[in-house]
Amino acid sequence: SEHRKDLNCYKDFLHVFGSLYSDIFEQSNYYILFVLLVIINAVYGLFIRRILMQKVFKNQLQDLQRLKTQQSFYHMQWNIGTRTKCLYDMREMISLYEDHFAVMAINLNNFKFVNYAYSAESGDLILKQVAEYLYRMFTTRAYWIDGDRFVIIVDDSSGNIAKIAENIKEFIQHGLILNDNVYEMSCKIGISYYPSSGKDVDTIIDKALIAAEDDEHITDVKFFNNKMLYNYTFKNNVYNYILKEMRWR
Repeated sequence: SEHRKDLNCYKDFLHVFGSLYSDIFEQSNYYILFVLLVIINAVYGLFIRRILMQKVFKNQLQDLQRLKTQQSFYHMQWNIGTRTKCLYDMREMISLYEDHFAVMAINLNNFKFVNYAYSAESGDLILKQVAEYLYRMFTTRAYWIDGDRFVIIVDDSSGNIAKIAENIKEFIQHGLILNDNVYEMSCKIGISYYPSSGKDVDTIIDKALIAAEDDEHITDVKFFNNKMLYNYTFKNNVYNYILKEMRWR
């Protein structure tokens, strides 16, 4: 009977110990599960945070690129295209659909006199009025190159070019306002063609500008020819030689 009591006590002990061990093991499982959930949440949070940061950085980079593109494509004050935008548009036109067109360069005469006789602000006001007129007439096909030089891209029919050139000359002569008065100016216009003047877009623009600056022809509207390029190159070489000699003295 004593052995039976000992056996029963041993069984009761095993039962109690087993129940306690089961509770401890179950609580341990909950604890391990909790720790795993915390770790997964932390890792997942870092992953999500990294994705969000990458997205924010990507958006900021795109905004910066758009701003740089806007600054390089458009004059920030006059809302007119720049030379970079002109080159881009010409390449698009050539690659997409247009196999011939004309580039018209407008160069204001005696513009420096406005800056010297009045002020730099007056000169900027003149340029702004010309830019606004060209944008109003030709929208996305009007561009400011530098200084007092502008470029437009137009249809290359001779009648259309003559009419456009006459309208531009008329506005610059009678449409500019300075100090509440009409300020009369004149301009020189040079014209080059794609593809007869060249297939490189930079070259086409430069040839139109060279034609506009040519002094040999007395007309206000000049069509580029190779003699103009020779005269321009010769004068440019002489000018550079004089500057070089003056630096050595």
